[in-house]
Amino acid sequence: FKHFRVSELLKMLQLSELDYEGYINGSVSLLDYQQNLSYLTNLDIQHIMLEEQAVGNLRLKAIQANKQNPQIQLRANLNGPEGSFNASGTYTPASQQIALNASFDQLRLRLLDPFLYGIIRESSGQIGGNFNLWGKASNPQVNGSMQLDSIATVFGISGVRYRIPQETLRFDNNRIHFVETELLDEAGNLAYLNGYLDLSDFRDVGLGLDFHTQRFQVLNTPRVDDALYYGQLFVSAAVTLRGSALNPVINM
Repeated sequence: FKHFRVSELLKMLQLSELDYEGYINGSVSLLDYQQNLSYLTNLDIQHIMLEEQAVGNLRLKAIQANKQNPQIQLRANLNGPEGSFNASGTYTPASQQIALNASFDQLRLRLLDPFLYGIIRESSGQIGGNFNLWGKASNPQVNGSMQLDSIATVFGISGVRYRIPQETLRFDNNRIHFVETELLDEAGNLAYLNGYLDLSDFRDVGLGLDFHTQRFQVLNTPRVDDALYYGQLFVSAAVTLRGSALNPVINM
């Protein structure tokens, strides 16, 4: 690649809904494409933009020390005005095992919106923390912690903008855990959240949440022809959310 536009690559990969731009320089090589396909990568992605706002520069490396050692060394570094992300680890093509350590600092939550399309949108605030990822690359396990700083987002299934002022969350076995986490709706009403979000499938996050409140908005969606539900709904109750983000089951 030489000064190749990120948006053109996303179109080729049928990911044009990811509203990123930038310029790619470097190379990608295929290894053992007939049996255990893997890649060697040395890429610099410069002047990354999301919705015309600067994100920073990203460097990606996947290198093999020598042909006698099939293990691939992984490196990823993002630095810029939207925060930093650093990751390092290994991938073994024959067994498809991955082991990765990562940390992030003052990373803007909005950077995740394109990857969680339909689940969250219009996010603000920042996150920090670290995590370990290991196991089969197709279904890895994740452990770590995450610090939330003045975050807010519109939750797709409800249409309500929620806020969490300050919180530290723990995640293990692909689940983010909540323990009496304070959650505010757009009017400043307070609810306490317990339970988990299951990230085993990022395309359809699992729900195992309970919250209790004196008054809290749980629905703010317009009326459209094919809507299963619409309108504004406030509750004063104990509410459970089960199922998944795309197929939620709400009981109160």
